Amino acid sequence: MTDHADASLQNAVRELLEDMNRQHSSNTDSDSDLRWTLEKKVETDPSCGAGLVRVLVAELEQRLRRMSEVDETSAYVHVIPLLHTLHSVVVQSGAAVPAGLLQDVLSCLRRTLSLPLPYSAVAKRTLRSIRTEETKPGSLCLRRVTAEQNLMQEQERVFVLAEPAVFSAPLEASVKRFLESDALEDAAEVQRVLVLRVLHKALGSTCQSSRVAQALQALDDRALEQTFQDVTAAAEQGFGTGGRAAYVDTLERIQEELLTAWTQDAPTGSDGSPPAAMPPPRISFYRWNDEKQLSKLLEKFTLLSSAGVDREENKTGDLSASRRSPPRRLTARVVLMGDDRALGRLARAYLALRKRESKRLKLTKKLNIEFYYVPVTAVEPWHRSPNSPSRNDGKISLARFLERVDPWYKYNIGSLGATVSSLPVESPHLLDTLCYYLRCGTQPVNLPVYSVKMRRGDACVEDVFVSQLEAEMPEFRHLKHKPAESSARKPRRQTVAAFGGVINVSYTATSLSKRHVTKADAPMTCGLVIRSEPAAAAPGEDFLSVRFDSVNPQFNTKIQTRNITIKTIEHRTLSVCLDKDARRKFTDVQSIEVAPCLDPRRSILPGRFLDKVLSLPINTFCGFSP
Repeated sequence: MTDHADASLQNAVRELLEDMNRQHSSNTDSDSDLRWTLEKKVETDPSCGAGLVRVLVAELEQRLRRMSEVDETSAYVHVIPLLHTLHSVVVQSGAAVPAGLLQDVLSCLRRTLSLPLPYSAVAKRTLRSIRTEETKPGSLCLRRVTAEQNLMQEQERVFVLAEPAVFSAPLEASVKRFLESDALEDAAEVQRVLVLRVLHKALGSTCQSSRVAQALQALDDRALEQTFQDVTAAAEQGFGTGGRAAYVDTLERIQEELLTAWTQDAPTGSDGSPPAAMPPPRISFYRWNDEKQLSKLLEKFTLLSSAGVDREENKTGDLSASRRSPPRRLTARVVLMGDDRALGRLARAYLALRKRESKRLKLTKKLNIEFYYVPVTAVEPWHRSPNSPSRNDGKISLARFLERVDPWYKYNIGSLGATVSSLPVESPHLLDTLCYYLRCGTQPVNLPVYSVKMRRGDACVEDVFVSQLEAEMPEFRHLKHKPAESSARKPRRQTVAAFGGVINVSYTATSLSKRHVTKADAPMTCGLVIRSEPAAAAPGEDFLSVRFDSVNPQFNTKIQTRNITIKTIEHRTLSVCLDKDARRKFTDVQSIEVAPCLDPRRSILPGRFLDKVLSLPINTFCGFSP
């Protein structure tokens, strides 16, 4: 790699970071094309991978020096994209990185472990992965794809659930066709791709990529399966004596056997041909019409995976070997596409699943479930100008919260909704960005879930919400849409009823000092809004902000609490809407109780149970650890 090429890569990295700065400072969305273009360059030309690694390490070291001298927020913001881009180039691309350069990478990453959370958590994961890559090049990519393609016992499946209120039938059909048709259905072709990638990364310049590719193509299914198993065994073998040298020796032997068996004459030596791109995972796309659909999909995946392993064990007939095999490891990656309404429905489905599992462990003892969120709304244009924030934020308030916590999520995923909702979607950018999110977004942000108990006559209705609860008195609904008149202009003609009705409120006030004071009040209002304020954006704990609305500004009040009880008087009732979802409206409500939702699966301590609060974990790139 020449100095000129390194300078070009350095300019590309700095342009990426500057673009992220512009997006962060102007509060506008970006299309994340710079990150995608940079990684595509390495994918098509793996020879520039080492140069990009050098540039990334230099940029990371520069920010570490700056943070040691001056505590600048901007320097911290760049740590996450640098770490993830470094991880992607070293682990996921087909680039073969020299062992000496990897030692420099590891040395730099060890210094990032002293950074505060969540940066040190991402640094730890990156260090662990690259240390494995240094010892066994290509092994992590092999493990990831074999799980995604269900080739071994460790199996994964991606379920994309689209909010029907956002996705029209034509848009659904277009996105479904694109996401599901791009996967490699032929297991033999996936095996060829993986064997070639591992040999290329581990052997570097001694890998005869073109001849190996042709030799793999000439193998019959049985011989190809055996070669794949040999490569997998080498990657999965424990770190014993020999380390990298023993691993490389094994792969050199496999390459020699492949080329010896392939009798066609061909020139020897490395031809520098890049291996095929890392195949995408298998994705199943659904229009999420029924909340029970989630548990049905998870059950079907678990049952089919179990049946597949049983069939393989019956084929071999070696029961002792099956008993010695490790437990079956299953992961369901659930990607939600929609707005706050979709997250509210996901919280309900997640709670129902936890309730069922609290009685009998059926799924979660076999299945690990991870949630991802791509904000999509078709109500208004997605992009915002710097000086006039879009009213669209009201539909994706939780997405905006995740973007504040994780600017790299905002840069890559916050803008993906524009790609989804604008046709045509037949662009590799959509699938590539989704794959990047699935493979690198491993750090969860926990969104608090709140339970709601509503009294309607003699009946009690229970539900949950994650973004907001809105309530109004129907008889005063017209006042909310009518311009307020100054109370000083006509003081004698104003009546108490014109400002709303009186309600009884009791709550526990919260503050930054974490002091809790129980209060009671009887405000006059025509409606109220209770919004979730997760703690991950700022120090403290989760709380609810409650705003009481009245036509008369002097009656407008706002409080902070974690639990609240509201009761109507004078035979009035409330109309309640959860998570801005018109399908989740409740009328004739006489009282509302809101509190943190308890997880049905309680923690067990010696001699007693411990209740814990339920939260909805959404994977991001940096996550948050309180």
